[in-house]
Amino acid sequence: MAWKPSSRSRVNARDIRAFGVAAFRVILVGGVFLGLVACRVPGLSGALESSRDDYLEAQTGKELELPSDMDAEIVDPLPIPEIQDHPLAQVFPKDAPRPTALVERDDDQAVRLQRLGERQWMIVGDEPELVWPVVMQFFADSNISVVEENAEEGLVVGEWFDVENQDYPDVLRAVVREMREPLRDFEGGNRLRIRVEQGIRHGSTEIHLRHDRRDAPVASVDFDTASAIPEIEAELLAELGAFYASGYADVSVSLMGSAVAALPKAVVERDVNGYPILRLMIDFDRAWATVGQALERAEVEVLDVDRESATFRARVRDGFIVRQETGFFGRLNPFRRSGSSRDDTAVRIRISAIDGGHVVRCVDEADNPIDVELSERVLATVRAFAT
Repeated sequence: MAWKPSSRSRVNARDIRAFGVAAFRVILVGGVFLGLVACRVPGLSGALESSRDDYLEAQTGKELELPSDMDAEIVDPLPIPEIQDHPLAQVFPKDAPRPTALVERDDDQAVRLQRLGERQWMIVGDEPELVWPVVMQFFADSNISVVEENAEEGLVVGEWFDVENQDYPDVLRAVVREMREPLRDFEGGNRLRIRVEQGIRHGSTEIHLRHDRRDAPVASVDFDTASAIPEIEAELLAELGAFYASGYADVSVSLMGSAVAALPKAVVERDVNGYPILRLMIDFDRAWATVGQALERAEVEVLDVDRESATFRARVRDGFIVRQETGFFGRLNPFRRSGSSRDDTAVRIRISAIDGGHVVRCVDEADNPIDVELSERVLATVRAFAT
């Protein structure tokens, strides 16, 4: 006959389970409380204390001293530089300085041909170490040997070659022959030079191209001089853009291209007083066009433009959050066109010359620096939409 537990035994079992659950909760809550106390009370922290913020309160220790009978010198392999006091040190009184603002756009992988006056170049949405192998492949596919590679200058120079009035299977000779045929001029050698540079927008690359003639009246030695036949330069640049966009070349990383990546053309940083600036290592004409085009592409409401004083006057809002339906970038973009103007601020974006380039700053109507975080966001947006 099977044994059946009595109602009393079932009640006792239920009480035991309830007691066990209650005891577990008491132990759990007590453990959490003890852990919180240990993190706050000196001497009880032990292994529970996080040390990730200790560097904020770090102090300089005593220098090492050698015994007087030893003839040696202590050299610090990682010396700590002297920290200068900045007027904006109070911006981060308790926390570590925040990283530079980053703004992305949706079309960062596009291949574009840019033109400014008689100058033209190509912009691609990849870093120089990925672009360099494609340029080398462009020469190789045209059976043109590379006679010079200078990563420090981002320069690739092909050998001299001749063309005649005939069809060629490779793009380079075919374009040169096609452009020179209407001129009835096939005399003099041809040479292609390409310079790879960091783009203004983070992660992008600029490609500049020049076509030289051996018998040109003025020898071309740099990229400030126009190509011998500008039409050839324009056509070859378009062909190189199509070659790059087709993805025909093998994707690889070049150490030579990595050296190009170490030469930034634009960077958002702080000046000696701690205010954000956008440093552009380009001439004024291009700096002016770059900032203006970036504001237009970012759909900024530009109130006034004064080229003589190198200033754009734009409307921005004090905060960073705009309408939710504008998407991810909209939640970061400090610029806006519509909505309440209660929080809008008129900001002057000013360009000034420095050695080797220009600096872009954000100031108010009285020519004083504006809020640090807003200024940094504005400059990061200008760089992200620059080409």
